[in-house]
Amino acid sequence: MLTATASIAMDRVGFPCIHGAGHTHFDSFAHVFFDGKMWNGYPVAGLVTKEGGAGKNSILTMKSGIVTRGVLYDIPRLKGVPC
Repeated sequence: MLTATASIAMDRVGFPCIHGAGHTHFDSFAHVFFDGKMWNGYPVAGLVTKEGGAGKNSILTMKSGIVTRGVLYDIPRLKGVPC
């Protein structure tokens, strides 16, 4: 982690641009803070450090992947556009 302040925590990702059509990513709930607290009311002080990372709300809980359901829509067919 490169930055850990009362308002934000960030690390460095080695891609030229992480936001875009070719990449996806998750921001953890320990990324942006308000009034010295992160999501669910956890205090930033002591839980988020440059040396130890995020003690709560870390993205590491999803390190093995996420399994969910998905729904695929055939948009041209819904709009009546001939395929």
